[in-house]
Amino acid sequence: MIDIRIKNRILSLYHEGDDAYRHVTFEEYKQLFYAIRMHIFGSQEWINAVSMFLIHGAMTYDRFIELRPKYVDNEMYEMFCAFLSTLQRLDGQSYGRTCLFHLDNIQWMIFRDCSLKPRDEELKEILNKHENSLIGIEIPKGNDRIAENLKRKKEYIHGLINDVSLGNIRTKIHTSLPFIFSDTDAIVSLQVDGVNVEVKIINRSQGSSLPGMMIAEGTSLTTSAPSGWMTTCCDLDIQADCLMDGLAKRPSVTLQKEEDGRFWIVAFDFTYHVVTALWMFFQQKENRMPFWPPLPNDIQ
Repeated sequence: MIDIRIKNRILSLYHEGDDAYRHVTFEEYKQLFYAIRMHIFGSQEWINAVSMFLIHGAMTYDRFIELRPKYVDNEMYEMFCAFLSTLQRLDGQSYGRTCLFHLDNIQWMIFRDCSLKPRDEELKEILNKHENSLIGIEIPKGNDRIAENLKRKKEYIHGLINDVSLGNIRTKIHTSLPFIFSDTDAIVSLQVDGVNVEVKIINRSQGSSLPGMMIAEGTSLTTSAPSGWMTTCCDLDIQADCLMDGLAKRPSVTLQKEEDGRFWIVAFDFTYHVVTALWMFFQQKENRMPFWPPLPNDIQ
């Protein structure tokens, strides 16, 4: 038996209309979903109420429908899939209400499975699997405008699969570092995590190498900056020959015991790997006294 308070909440949201779902938090969506997932059938009113709850829940967790999130993680994807599969149980074989969600699911899986992957046989197999899934999605007939939008979405995903397969996707990242790798600008080609990367390094000055001075009447000479302060920095234009899911997150490499919730966006994590690879490259190439290894805080 379903808890009467849960049932009343689902029915209340349904009768209040679309605006009511906007005030449901991620945590409440999760609690309500797990309370009703085995009780989705019943009277027509209950089925309608559950359907609307599942649709709005899937929309909430769908990274491609709601306002662009700051990051996505496994739990967000799993909840989206759970809402979608439960809604499909209600709809049976019909893709009428779920077609867009299924298309978004395929696009999401492409980002999950192909992000930062080199072009090899494994990637081709992954893309073939997603291409076959895409072919199996039938665009529902009826509303011409909706059908046309779904058709364009399907064509976009097909183009994404094609571009990743052919190597037409490039990920570009720009950042700055508070030091230089060498005395001149450079273009460096290397591999990072199996991905081909090209980095354009441009050195620039931050001002005088002398510490700043402050002199006040009746006082002695003091300096406002530490001696030997780094006065040159560099800009990095990074181009990686791969697709990157810029919203995915990874555990921070500086994670401390008391910082269990800390994470890095995957773009930052990859940039740090590139910077570390550059440091190692120049350490070996320049044949000079080693300088300190780059730290995450150096990346701007």
